[in-house]
Amino acid sequence: MPNPTPPPDRERNRKRVIIPLAVGIALLFGILLSQSSFDQPAFLNPDNNLQLLFFASLSALIFLLFVALTFVLARNLLKLFAERRLGVLGSKFRTRLVVTGLLLSFLPVIVMFWFAYGLMNRTIDRWFSRPVEEVREDTQVMASLLATYAQQNAIAAARPMPESPPVTSAFRPARRPDPL
Repeated sequence: MPNPTPPPDRERNRKRVIIPLAVGIALLFGILLSQSSFDQPAFLNPDNNLQLLFFASLSALIFLLFVALTFVLARNLLKLFAERRLGVLGSKFRTRLVVTGLLLSFLPVIVMFWFAYGLMNRTIDRWFSRPVEEVREDTQVMASLLATYAQQNAIAAARPMPESPPVTSAFRPARRPDPL
């Protein structure tokens, strides 16, 4: 039985890149799943700059992977379109495979969308639900205290006014000049 021929260098290089990339994506997915599944306050409110840097770099990495995936997908679709226009043998079959693969890939995208949507709603509720109510209540208490203080201040300032010399002289009956 003859030995199978080793894959060409291009295939070997592709495998060298794809395997670590797949492991990295699986690891990132595991980290994100563990961070969002368990109620960890550090995920929602980073305590220090190191955690903030970790989440920012994780977000940047996910964004870069998304851009790379979009680029690869667009390139393959353009190649497929060109092959189909040229009438290359097997291009119709390959088109069906790609369309089927794209349709199947929408399922995880939809699941991830709903997961992210739920995570964002839960996060926003935690960030803004109670603190906004507390600020509103504290503002009302401060406004009522300020109104009470202003009223007491005005009363305290108005009480000595009737006995002040300018006011008493203003309300004294005026002397009528003697008629001549």
